[in-house]
Amino acid sequence: MTHIGRHIAIIAPPTAGHFNPLAALGTALAAAGARVTFVHMAEARSLVPGSVVGFAGLSHADDRPGKLADYYRKLAQPSGVIGLPRMIRGTAAITELLLRALPAALQDIEVDAVIADSAEPAGALVARHLDLPFVTAVTGLPLLRELGVPPPFLGWAYRADRWGRFRNGGGYVVSDALLRPITETVSAHARRWGLDPSPRKQWSDRRKLRNARRRSISRGRPCRHAFITAHRGGSRKRLTCRCRTTTGRSSSARSDRCRVRDDHCSRR
Repeated sequence: MTHIGRHIAIIAPPTAGHFNPLAALGTALAAAGARVTFVHMAEARSLVPGSVVGFAGLSHADDRPGKLADYYRKLAQPSGVIGLPRMIRGTAAITELLLRALPAALQDIEVDAVIADSAEPAGALVARHLDLPFVTAVTGLPLLRELGVPPPFLGWAYRADRWGRFRNGGGYVVSDALLRPITETVSAHARRWGLDPSPRKQWSDRRKLRNARRRSISRGRPCRHAFITAHRGGSRKRLTCRCRTTTGRSSSARSDRCRVRDDHCSRR
């Protein structure tokens, strides 16, 4: 969904494990012609390496010096009956700050679209609130819920049988209960903005992205779409989409335009 000249904001948890892979993605998007900016607490600026990817800090009274360092101390002690709830409450506080400050921040820098890390629900919710197209990025695959895979924080061995799936389901019930401070924070803002608070809504909708792409093409803007699959054995496969221009004629200049027919992509 890279459109030449579009401004894309990246919203992610303020740790290197989330910022670094998305910075690599942002660098590739910038090379394709987009303007890319991380938006977060002012102290998270140090996580963005000197590159073509920019950074914009929040302008909010609660974004005070030392807040990020305090959060890191909580992340460093994530276990135990005291450490785990404290870490979750700290994460909920970061999400609360983003939900309060992001709408104004994204409007101030005139963002056109959002890349929302799945581990920070504020990104997708604020994009929905501002009616911005967004893409969900996953930088922590173990956090993706799958009934056949045990929750990552429990250390359970993989079991493919019915008992394993039943056990994993119980683990996710416990996980939901522990994460309630975060989900309640997100749900409260969703209801305040008149949005569906369901966690399913934090995942990008392909139909909305396709419509956003069509609107861009209808305005005469060239577009590029490239999807890179997971690395396997040091190689990767590139999926290129072929888009039609507003005249209905296909463009032959792959470097400037692509030709997309709804959901059809050609592999090369």
